[in-house]
Amino acid sequence: MMSDVFSVFVVVCISMQMVYADRSQFQSRILVWFLLTVSVSFHAANTVISSILLVASIPILAALGILTRAIAGRAAGSAAAIAMAVISEWAFGAVYRSDADIAQRSPPFLMARLIADGPGRDYLDAACPGGASPTLCRFKERPMAGEDEILWSEN
Repeated sequence: MMSDVFSVFVVVCISMQMVYADRSQFQSRILVWFLLTVSVSFHAANTVISSILLVASIPILAALGILTRAIAGRAAGSAAAIAMAVISEWAFGAVYRSDADIAQRSPPFLMARLIADGPGRDYLDAACPGGASPTLCRFKERPMAGEDEILWSEN
């Protein structure tokens, strides 16, 4: 799945948490919170999008006459989801670094797709003798038939 699909979920979830929190059942709010957390964690751009939407929604709700206490509670829930996503990204990077000895914030989906489809492989063949990308060049000789093999292979 592409990050833009989850960006839409981020917009919907922030909107639901900030605007409709008082009209939602507890289970729905938990589900929306979880979906927001997962959607934000799928792409770094979603962290920025969700943060901007959260901050922008506060004065809008205040202008609509929503009580400050209610706005603060809704914003805290959304902020907690964003923070949880950022923490999970950090944890992924720490685990990946300990396993592969390479710093990585999130799985490099686009890079894996380019290598699997061919243009990335051509780039590695041309650039690695000159050392243009030392991180990728370390893995140049490994089989990279598909993006799943590149991202999740045990080798």
